[in-house]
Amino acid sequence: MGKPNGFDKQAFCQRLRFFRESRGFSQKEMADALLVERSTYTSYETGRALPSLGMLKALTEKLQVSADALLGIQPPLP
Repeated sequence: MGKPNGFDKQAFCQRLRFFRESRGFSQKEMADALLVERSTYTSYETGRALPSLGMLKALTEKLQVSADALLGIQPPLP
């Protein structure tokens, strides 16, 4: 039951890490770019915390990925 409204926090954390690593950024580089402590950024990747909507927007901009991709939102079926 850990997926309210179909949101899978563990999958989000995995996607966030995947996109960061595929772009060649360290956690420290991400934290610096987002103006947060490294521990704050790390908490997003480990699932201890979820980013605010404003931070989600900043993450998508830094990683050059859509919010849909980062959140794992599937396009509707035709």
